Amino acid sequence: MLEATKAQLDEAKTQLDAAKSQLDEAEAQITQNEQLIAETEQQLTDGEAQLSAAQEQIDSGLQQYNDGLAQYNENYAKYENGVKQYNDGYQEYSEGLIKFNDGRNKLNDAERQYNEGAAELAEKEQEFLDGKAD
Repeated sequence: MLEATKAQLDEAKTQLDAAKSQLDEAEAQITQNEQLIAETEQQLTDGEAQLSAAQEQIDSGLQQYNDGLAQYNENYAKYENGVKQYNDGYQEYSEGLIKFNDGRNKLNDAERQYNEGAAELAEKEQEFLDGKAD
């Protein structure tokens, strides 16, 4: 009976050793899992920081885009105003040119009439002088 008890004790010790080995493996696995969890948490923290930095870059880029768009709109309005001023100026130039040409035509008509009158006067003067000479 003592031998049976010793055999049972040996069997129990073998089972205890096996259980201790399984516990050591489980503890090592838990330690490895805790390390993986810590690394994953660090990666999440790093990822959140990168995401935040990317969001800041997006916000900054969007602000620059909006500023550029506002400047473009302002410059386009200036361009449209410049085109209007050019068109208005060209219209005034065209009207002035028409008035100038009308004036030149009137001057030419007056000069023609003057020359005709002067020719008539010279002709009459010559007739008068010819009449006195007779």
